[in-house]
Amino acid sequence: MATQELIYDSTVKSKPQAELEALLIGKKIVSTDLYEGTIALSDGTYLKVVPNFDGGPSGGDFFLQSLGSVENAITAVELRDHYDVSADENPDVYEIFVYTEGVPNEQRLVEVTGDAGNCYYGAGFKLLVTA
Repeated sequence: MATQELIYDSTVKSKPQAELEALLIGKKIVSTDLYEGTIALSDGTYLKVVPNFDGGPSGGDFFLQSLGSVENAITAVELRDHYDVSADENPDVYEIFVYTEGVPNEQRLVEVTGDAGNCYYGAGFKLLVTA
């Protein structure tokens, strides 16, 4: 099995929009596991969310907060990152939203939060894709 790595980190301008669209559109989510950080797709592909983690004093630590699940085929993918001014901790938010057949509203698939600090140690997360 081949593994591909997709990095979503706005501090280095890495936003894999096209790659995620190719990977997700037309597929269904079969299962998710928040503890393992995994998402199984209907075509047998597995995604593993790996938050950036530096462990140092200047930021760069991110944490997987939620994994959503959708029953219908995915029709569109949207990546969003923003700074949550109301957050006491972990103000940097990275999310993947999907749209699905028959559901008019977006649905959050992945949410990772953390603190980029001085941005030297990175931010966001990577997806390990195994097909």
